[in-house]
Amino acid sequence: MSNQFPSNNIIQKAKRIISEQSLAPRSPAEIDRIGKVNFCAAAALVKAELDTSFPKARRDEFVYKIITNGASEYLNTVFCEIGWSSSLCKEVRGKNDSFAPETRRQQVITMFNGMLS
Repeated sequence: MSNQFPSNNIIQKAKRIISEQSLAPRSPAEIDRIGKVNFCAAAALVKAELDTSFPKARRDEFVYKIITNGASEYLNTVFCEIGWSSSLCKEVRGKNDSFAPETRRQQVITMFNGMLS
């Protein structure tokens, strides 16, 4: 479906996802106080791609599994299904999780800006 790297369009959509969340959590995702799912940087990239190219049932399955399982292996698997490398997933997750919670959202957006070609 996609190339080895998310397109600029997908990166921009992922930036919007992160910007609109109440927080940018550690990977893979977290539910906030009002019950909204907030995605880490890697999960936001996947969500942006799924929202663009996949049926609603597949998108809903991703959100359900990322919240109930929270498994990093699942996120790696979906990256590979999309056509991205698991090493990219690990790199994005690692950077996401290394950022301080209070500045993570802005740092993720800055990271996404650096990924634009």
